[in-house]
Amino acid sequence: KQNYIIVLTVTKVACDNYVFKKPLATSQKNQVHLFTVDGCVYDWASATSAQQIALLVAEGIEYLDALTANGESIDDVAPRLQFRIAVDTNFFFQIAKLRAFRQVWANVIAEYKPQHNCTHNAFVQAQSSSASLSSIDEITNLLRLTTMGASAAM
Repeated sequence: KQNYIIVLTVTKVACDNYVFKKPLATSQKNQVHLFTVDGCVYDWASATSAQQIALLVAEGIEYLDALTANGESIDDVAPRLQFRIAVDTNFFFQIAKLRAFRQVWANVIAEYKPQHNCTHNAFVQAQSSSASLSSIDEITNLLRLTTMGASAAM
């Protein structure tokens, strides 16, 4: 919980001080991800998949609230968020976790009543969980990383 509070504090300071002083050109707005909501720290802290989703969504809502309070529209803010989610070797659970996160995030964005339909899409970066890797056997790591990558791609 302490890491979560620290992240939220840094978020509000970053939003107030420097982010939107220089607006991006219209063609660049959906290509630049200014904020990364890192869910890997929750995986390293042994959070369950449901806890990871809940904490990612809560942190993402904090970003949205802080940025929209500065006068930005939800259509400008939501595409600038990037979510890092750790995936491990539990193939079907990881597919379900990523799909559930996308659905929950789309429901959150719908509550902000965006003007554009593509605002509901979340930019998700999947990262392999280091807790599943072995320090002894490289071949086993190769198989595990293949499983992690395949579950993230689906």
